[in-house]
Amino acid sequence: MTLNELSEKGNINATNVSITLTGEDLKTLIQETVQRTISQTLQKKELEKIYSKKEAAEYLNVSQPTIDRWRDQKRINYSKIGGKVTFTETDLIEALQKK
Repeated sequence: MTLNELSEKGNINATNVSITLTGEDLKTLIQETVQRTISQTLQKKELEKIYSKKEAAEYLNVSQPTIDRWRDQKRINYSKIGGKVTFTETDLIEALQKK
């Protein structure tokens, strides 16, 4: 089994594993792992819809001032994009669970 196959499968069942790597192999393994992690993170973020404050209020069936109050109280997570407050669907679902 190659180093890449071990890395991708991530199913090493031994308690202790000893591997001898060249410096170049270690560098390659780290780079590929970081690139894969970044790619997976970006794909997840791209799939999630972004809501404006107005859309978030409609989604949650509350007023926009309520959204502002929840933000101030840290009851809802948010991001700022270009100075505008935005919410992901995950943010809204978590707020519903706290409601």
